[in-house]
Amino acid sequence: TKIAVCSKDEKIDSVGACVGMRGSRVKNIVRELQGEKIDIVRWELDIDKYVRGALSPAKISELKIDEKNKRIEVIVENDQLALAIGKHGQNVRLASKLVNYNMDIRSYNELAREKEKKEVALKKLSGIGKKTVEALKEAGFDSLEKIRSLKIDELTKIKGIGKKTAQKILAEAKKAK
Repeated sequence: TKIAVCSKDEKIDSVGACVGMRGSRVKNIVRELQGEKIDIVRWELDIDKYVRGALSPAKISELKIDEKNKRIEVIVENDQLALAIGKHGQNVRLASKLVNYNMDIRSYNELAREKEKKEVALKKLSGIGKKTVEALKEAGFDSLEKIRSLKIDELTKIKGIGKKTAQKILAEAKKAK
């Protein structure tokens, strides 16, 4: 169980007040819940701080927050991945419910593998030069999925890509696996 608390009085430690001396206040609740672990988190208006608190004790390296879609990509060091996810995904599941955002937790190793995989896929585009691949990546089109979703006129807006090249890119992206 995760609970978020705050106090109107900044002088009061809301988490400490709920826990009590040596856990005296929270012990009764834990006993009532038959020993279920309770994480008490400080509620924050700043979503970045709130998410970091909700996922503690894991140390978060980066957060990529998409407020429009209510999604957060959480990036952690490799040794923090299991801690951030929790046993059977419980930590991330509870934190996600608490902050009301969907969360994807990834390690730096995972991100590096994904990036490498995308780059290999882009390099496999037959007849597309390195400069064109770099231009696509710089424009934010770093995967075949993103390229496949484009229209010719969107591709031609990228510096160095004309109509014929755009047609070739789309044809090759649709053929590639």
